[in-house]
Amino acid sequence: MLRVEAPEGRAPERRYVLDLVLGERLGLDWELSPGPAGRVTLLHDGSRLTLPDMLLATDRDRWLTPSSLPLTPLTRAAIPGPFAAGLVEPELPILYGDPRGDRISPIIITEGGDAEVSLDIFGSIFFLLARYEELVVATRDEHDRFPALASVTGGREHLERPLADEYVELLWAVMAHLWPDLRRRSPRPRLHLTHDVDFGRFAQSATLATAIRATVADIVKRREPGLAGRRAAAYVGGRIGRDVRGDPLDRFDDLMTVAERHGLRSAFYFVASRSGGPFDATYDIAEPWVERTMRRIVQRGHEIGLHASYASHRDPSRVRLELERLRAITERAGAAPDGFGGRHHYLRWHNPDSWRAWSEAGLAYDSTLGYAEAPGFRAGTAYDYPAFDVAGGERLALRERPLVVMDVSLRGYLGASPEDTYTRTVELARRARRVGGSFVLLWHNTSVVGAAQRRLYGELVAALAPLFG
Repeated sequence: MLRVEAPEGRAPERRYVLDLVLGERLGLDWELSPGPAGRVTLLHDGSRLTLPDMLLATDRDRWLTPSSLPLTPLTRAAIPGPFAAGLVEPELPILYGDPRGDRISPIIITEGGDAEVSLDIFGSIFFLLARYEELVVATRDEHDRFPALASVTGGREHLERPLADEYVELLWAVMAHLWPDLRRRSPRPRLHLTHDVDFGRFAQSATLATAIRATVADIVKRREPGLAGRRAAAYVGGRIGRDVRGDPLDRFDDLMTVAERHGLRSAFYFVASRSGGPFDATYDIAEPWVERTMRRIVQRGHEIGLHASYASHRDPSRVRLELERLRAITERAGAAPDGFGGRHHYLRWHNPDSWRAWSEAGLAYDSTLGYAEAPGFRAGTAYDYPAFDVAGGERLALRERPLVVMDVSLRGYLGASPEDTYTRTVELARRARRVGGSFVLLWHNTSVVGAAQRRLYGELVAALAPLFG
């Protein structure tokens, strides 16, 4: 049994992060007892490991204020070789702690067999997972989203590292040095292939001018005259009220086939209500093609989930209504899942309203936490984890499954080439796997319309699947 001595303040926050790190992640039995202010001490087998207590020691007047945020730019500490094996890089960015000078080792092993780590590991992990800064910093983009550059870890060098997981790995490395008899839980990494269904039929999503440009591009740029014909037929048919077979956006079977080739399941998140005008989905979930598509998804053993509408991210009642509508349609399609998960449209997410709305609606997991404009680890982790409402000071009955890479982030926001998209995605997956984590990929059905697009997706999944097999 591991004994933990910690100050008594911020009890819900402290128990949450201790249980997540020591219990859920490492699989250790532990008990908590009161300890002196300013530090957290782990005791086992006659030795002790001491860490500073900084974020969770913040007094009430400074809690959730700018003065409680980490100082920027973040300092980097050099981690000695034996303790850096589980890190992405041996120099670790520091959120809270005293690294004893820039790039100086923060780990001291005393002659008596004890250890000191001058990093607030538990506070830093809580800061990242609970998205603490998103209740402090008011900056939002035109879609009411917290932008990457507003975060203390928003630069590429920090965002593309699973920092919370690296802090866990550092803690474990020191614990294993002190107490070699301890055994940690083995992670179960998974590759999650997810698909937000924003557009289901070409005629519903394109103006005449857009349809003409896309059809010409099919012939001139993509050299796919067959696709051009199907696109034109789908557009004309849709405009006269016919659902033409072979719609270019109907790539659901292709996505499932790629997943099945590697023994994986795809998750398709459908919009159940249109609440945001021009920003929402162009289809209605009650349309016949939706039920037919869901039936195929169910028959092939894949997942259906909720893509909550544009205006729902701070509206619990709307989320409940949309979930009820989705459940009714899926039951008609022959599916009766034990629990639904999903993602907010446009990756709109507000702390803590969005988590609370999903928790109160009874959803099992959310997978929104990624930045639209950049790939990476917004919550600092490649693991799914229990949500915590910082404003309310309580753990929620909901798990977050953080999004790491979205196709539109690379292709649309960053203008990445197919080659760069492939390279950056695989590298991020390798970093997730290095810390034993999972990997959530979002690829829209609109991104596999052309043959080259389908080839890129197939090659990408083929590269990712062995990392998480």
